Amino acid sequence: ARVQVHGKRRERAERTLCDLQQRSRSGLAALDAWLAVLGSRKVLDESAASAALRALDELEARWKPLRIPAHDVEASAWL
Repeated sequence: ARVQVHGKRRERAERTLCDLQQRSRSGLAALDAWLAVLGSRKVLDESAASAALRALDELEARWKPLRIPAHDVEASAWL
């Protein structure tokens, strides 16, 4: 009887350990997936920021020749 009780306790402990291992593996897999998503978002955000900066630089380059010079006070005041 004592051996059976010990065997059942051991089986229960092994099942619990197995369950905990599966949960920890699942949790780590989910965490790895989230980290991959965050990494992808970071790359996309950096690409978007770079594209926005290039667009602003291009807009500035196109607009700069059309601006009234700062030393032309009379024209600036009229606007």
